[in-house]
Amino acid sequence: MTDEHNVPMVTGEKFYRMIDHAVEAQLRGGAGSSTLPCFFGGPGTGKTQRVAIGYKEWKERNGSRNLGMDEVSVHVHKVILSGGDSVDVGGAFAPDFDKGELHHLLIKDILGNIKGVNADLIIVFFDELGNANQAMLAAIQSLFEDGEIRGVMKESNCVYMAATNRPEDGCNAIKLPRSLVEGRLVSYHMSVDPKEWIDWAYENDIHPKVIGPIRWRPTLLYEYNPKAKGVNPTPRGWQKLSNLLYEMDDAGDGGDVDILDHHGPGCIGNGTWAITRGFWENSESLATWEEILEDPEGAPLPGSGDSPGEPPSGQFAMAVNISDTLSKMRKEGASVSRQSVRSLITYIRRLEEEIAVFAIRICHDANEDFANSDAYSDFLVDFKHIRTQSL
Repeated sequence: MTDEHNVPMVTGEKFYRMIDHAVEAQLRGGAGSSTLPCFFGGPGTGKTQRVAIGYKEWKERNGSRNLGMDEVSVHVHKVILSGGDSVDVGGAFAPDFDKGELHHLLIKDILGNIKGVNADLIIVFFDELGNANQAMLAAIQSLFEDGEIRGVMKESNCVYMAATNRPEDGCNAIKLPRSLVEGRLVSYHMSVDPKEWIDWAYENDIHPKVIGPIRWRPTLLYEYNPKAKGVNPTPRGWQKLSNLLYEMDDAGDGGDVDILDHHGPGCIGNGTWAITRGFWENSESLATWEEILEDPEGAPLPGSGDSPGEPPSGQFAMAVNISDTLSKMRKEGASVSRQSVRSLITYIRRLEEEIAVFAIRICHDANEDFANSDAYSDFLVDFKHIRTQSL
């Protein structure tokens, strides 16, 4: 698999439109309507959460052309497959002792007939498809192609999706049969794009202390190695760490390093946690927000010049510190005054040029109030000779 076959696993508009074409083609029916999206990728890349959950939310807002609805209610029914037979897929045989007969009991959930669910669109999501045994895959292949089990047809508003790890991921997934992949599925090979993930993280209130180190070293976001011992850093792991950080903040334990030293490795692995912890220690020992606002010309200014791959420079850490505070203020609904912005930009101007431009960019991303100042416009003019994309 080469990089050009990968689609970044994000929640952008184009990503959801891509999925939607495959879903609407199923609803359209007719020849070739077996356009089932199947998402391939390593563990923790969001194959299930950001597709099954993220697309559901997008679909409810955007409606369905083939159902003729501007808005739709969507129910996602997830079927997790494993090496054993699943009664959810194939049903089960049960004896009728009175008649001395063996009856086949069919669970109609995967046909879109789910008890207690009344939704406009039913999405049946087959997770861990590559972990199913050969008999189950044969039954699923028939279901995907014909839309029926033992002569019982699926509901007209029922569509299918699937997700799976790859054999090389070391998660017991097998290579799917060609008759399934090339005849019944539309395959999407997923990867992770740190820049787009950061955009998503801001939109979804991922803890600022998680976003900071990934901005500094984007490769921290995903470094999955199936042969490595212990936990690998993945987007899912970082999101777990974000939730734990918010919980610790609310409980008054936000700065307890002893607790963090257990949470961190369990979420993102020992090596990545060591780097992240060092980043936080550096950034938290520098000039405070209050010092910058009170005396932007005299507040402590750290040195810089660390080599790539080394712990972050003090100036870079300061840039992240300022943007983190702006992000927290936006989350809490607190406004940033123009005078505060002027003080912040006065301080940022003291940083090395490239780091200063980087600081302006991430502060703008963190809080829209940051751009509502003449000081911001003046900075853009004065530093237009610096190419921000090189940072």
